Amino acid sequence: MNRETIQKLVDVASRVGYMFIVTADEKGLPHLAVARRFNVVSERHIMVADWFCPKTSENLSVNLHVACVAWDAELDVGYQAFGVLQDAEEIAMLDEFVEEAPEIIPQAEKQLTIRLDDMVSFSQVVHSDKPEA
Repeated sequence: MNRETIQKLVDVASRVGYMFIVTADEKGLPHLAVARRFNVVSERHIMVADWFCPKTSENLSVNLHVACVAWDAELDVGYQAFGVLQDAEEIAMLDEFVEEAPEIIPQAEKQLTIRLDDMVSFSQVVHSDKPEA
């Protein structure tokens, strides 16, 4: 992996406005979330941020493996990248935002730094799943 390869993923996500973030619990049950902020931070690292639901955080507390997917359906061009969470930081918090419903779990805006180890093309047409250079 290198910065140029990771930038392909970010470029597609920038075009469509979001990137899917896939986590899984300790049994491997997947969970799909969406990140609307993302950028390449180093040769092998990407940063994604959004108001992820609690399940994303729960999964990352027991399984650090993450997939990041960006797909432009109109052009049928996309990428899926696989990696490991390196850092998670809460950058904002809603607490008692809805006063009438205090039992609602507060949601935190999280910034995740993910080390990407591999990336393959993603599209509807038959493709090889051969890693990007």
